Amino acid sequence: MRAAGVVPQNETESQSKRFLLAKAVTDFKNFYHNDRIRKNSLISVMKIILEAGGFLTKNEYWQKALQKYPPGERELHRSALEIIGNLAETCDAEQAEDWIEKAKLNFNKYIITSPHKSIHTFFKKSKDWYTPLMRAGKDGQILKYSTIHESKGREYLGVLLSIKPGNEAKIIFDLWGDRKIQEEIRVLYVGVTRAIRLLAIAIHDSNIEIVKNILIKNNIPFLIEK
Repeated sequence: MRAAGVVPQNETESQSKRFLLAKAVTDFKNFYHNDRIRKNSLISVMKIILEAGGFLTKNEYWQKALQKYPPGERELHRSALEIIGNLAETCDAEQAEDWIEKAKLNFNKYIITSPHKSIHTFFKKSKDWYTPLMRAGKDGQILKYSTIHESKGREYLGVLLSIKPGNEAKIIFDLWGDRKIQEEIRVLYVGVTRAIRLLAIAIHDSNIEIVKNILIKNNIPFLIEK
């Protein structure tokens, strides 16, 4: 089984300060995200402020670093909220440099001391860091495929779940229909719960009636497209 969704670039790019900030801003402002995601996004920006000021070092727990931050947690919290509020949640590739320049100006207001030569060197360039900011449907929006295990912990507005025909599909549908909890159903559960608004399941024609009956039995609304 495979799930399709918008995912970050490779691990190196997803760790750049630009990428982390862009992702935090767009996650915080996403209407469909819950309070847990917004809280984590806010903490991400707080961490970036601490790191840019030289208060947070690599592998150090951020709340421990907070003890060294003179203004205190409340002020750090306020600063992070202001930075998020001042930055757009989306932009096109052509606008990305303007976006990061505005971010740098905002960060300069809240950096007390810094081991970096400037905030410009702190937010060093990285490839495709602006991916989280790109508007859905625009050219350049990246759709990638991943296994269900790889998508665990992520959420998307829409998810396409593909189940190949064969013995594995038969086992999955038999267990699903009988409501038996085994590893195959746990994996299926992870896949379908990645979707926030829309879930599409791609299956072979021979399995349509089986899945249709399962959905009807469980009062789950659906639409069949061939």
